[in-house]
Amino acid sequence: MTDYSDLVKRLRRDGIAARDTLKCVEMAPTVDPEDALKAADALENQAKIIEELEDAFREIYEVYAGSEGFIPETCAEGYQQQLIKNMSEIAAKYMRKGMKG
Repeated sequence: MTDYSDLVKRLRRDGIAARDTLKCVEMAPTVDPEDALKAADALENQAKIIEELEDAFREIYEVYAGSEGFIPETCAEGYQQQLIKNMSEIAAKYMRKGMKG
């Protein structure tokens, strides 16, 4: 029988939920450790991408928040300001969804 202790340690270290770690351990006799490590790497990469997207939404929102004192002088500036506000509201909506979990 293969020793999966290294895999379990890595899953716990990389922040995989304890429930998921235990599920992996239960499946261990049927899962190749290399495949499990590849899956853990893929999850880690996906978590990084999600974090980058959350940062992007936050940055988009902050751009608008920093321009709230701007008073448009032309119709084009007013329209542009409205578009920026709409984009920031979309970013804020998805930031709130991400925070829920």
